Amino acid sequence: MRQTWNLKTLYDEAHFDTFLLALRKQIFEFKKLESMKEKLLLAQELRLSIHQASSFANCLLAVDTNHKRAHGWESCLRSISCDLEKIWMEIDVDLLNMSDAKIKSLGEPAIQFPLKERRDLAKLRLDVEQEHLISDLAVDGYHSWGHFYDSFIATLVFPLEGEDLSVAQIATKITSSDRNLREKALTSYKEIYNKNAPIIARSLNHLAGFK
Repeated sequence: MRQTWNLKTLYDEAHFDTFLLALRKQIFEFKKLESMKEKLLLAQELRLSIHQASSFANCLLAVDTNHKRAHGWESCLRSISCDLEKIWMEIDVDLLNMSDAKIKSLGEPAIQFPLKERRDLAKLRLDVEQEHLISDLAVDGYHSWGHFYDSFIATLVFPLEGEDLSVAQIATKITSSDRNLREKALTSYKEIYNKNAPIIARSLNHLAGFK
């Protein structure tokens, strides 16, 4: 049975720009919150929304690697993710000033452990201004190299049994229940990656170098 994505059940492309504007508005609204519970709820809601929206944009690009609006949405979501990361940094600063008893008052035991863990990790961070700078630079550094790598991989074509497949399509063939098809798909996959090994290696090295 042939399976296809129905992305319209997730978001309406015609109104996706409006959705992204709403996300940015929520980021701005965070600054007005005073209650830690409200901050945590909004941060978690934003994290889920950004993750789902990014998956939607990635799916659009998997279907059509030349989808210009999806490329733009991906870039916008990286910027919004950077803003969300700053929000979590501010939450971490608040957690540093909280006792175990105060954290306990924020909710169920299931949420107390990750909050205490965030507090412990926050002690290892630089000051907020420096962490914000790193986050800002990552948009055009680490994240951009990752985007470049993803975009380049999306342009690769893998020949298989008279068809030209994308990386997503060849990946499904590699996991096929047909062993003969798996072997052919893997051979094609390796050949194309080996031909493009130098530029792929440079991209991955820059990603590792930024970290």
